[in-house]
Amino acid sequence: MRTTTINLLGEERLLCCSTRFIRDCSERYGAVDGIDKALTGAQSKVLDEAMWMLAGLLDAGNRWAKLNGKSNPEPLDADQLLDLFGIDDLTDVVGNIKEAISSGMGATVQVTSKNTEAAPAK
Repeated sequence: MRTTTINLLGEERLLCCSTRFIRDCSERYGAVDGIDKALTGAQSKVLDEAMWMLAGLLDAGNRWAKLNGKSNPEPLDADQLLDLFGIDDLTDVVGNIKEAISSGMGATVQVTSKNTEAAPAK
């Protein structure tokens, strides 16, 4: 799984677009394509959705780090993020979210078959 980082409060924190994050977004928005729709429109709505998504990506990054024996600062929740950012940070935050999702959607596992011969015709 691919991860990216974001610097918050002077610390690099992992962002991870995990299956859990995609499932949560699908439940919240009705489908994965709802993510883009949630990040456009009225600024106050985009702000709330961006903080919710960033918190989810931070949580997924922290879970990934723990599973892989990596150190990572504890994730911030959406409420803490609302206090951390100003409205002028919104464009950068949305960019970080889109980068993490785009990076996470790329394949990182290559599957090869041991049986490369075709089965005989019957």
